Amino acid sequence: MTFPELQHQISAYGYYAVLVGAIVEGETILMLAAAAAASGLLDIRLVLLCSTVSATVGDNLYFWLGRLQGKLLLRWFPALTPRMARFNALLDRWQTPLIVLLRFLYGLRTVGPMAVGMSHMSALRFLLIDAFSAFLWTCVFSALGYFLGKQLMPYFAQPGALRAVLMPVLGAALLVAVLVYVWRRARRRAVIA
Repeated sequence: MTFPELQHQISAYGYYAVLVGAIVEGETILMLAAAAAASGLLDIRLVLLCSTVSATVGDNLYFWLGRLQGKLLLRWFPALTPRMARFNALLDRWQTPLIVLLRFLYGLRTVGPMAVGMSHMSALRFLLIDAFSAFLWTCVFSALGYFLGKQLMPYFAQPGALRAVLMPVLGAALLVAVLVYVWRRARRRAVIA
């Protein structure tokens, strides 16, 4: 794929990627979209809007999953009950900061809203705090992506630069994935033995 073809794909499908990416992955898609906005392929205001709305919708889906199915989840995993008690104590004391922080803690982005959904917090209060948190998160990672885009996009416009960067990055990602797979498999065998 040539750089102009890639630019066309980003312009055509970038906002859709942000809408899905803010729910599924998050930071990477958002930073890439902001970098594309820095080079004029996307509008940064629409990137911010799509990401904030998508992140808020995703968190609220997890909130309602916790609200509607939380008791079933605790029955399936009874070891979570004491952790939920500790989480509820933290939530009672630090509601707003805790919900804002959950958006920034990798690995708690889905579990956190579910846990809040299992608490006594009102859905409207969670929605308002979470929307603020999603907007803050969007601004932070968009600013970082925009800055990197301004610095790196002139380099990618040079012929062959996309391939020169993409191939080593994909190779490194594949190597990391294989190493993680081998390590996890060895760990599972050690636990079973």
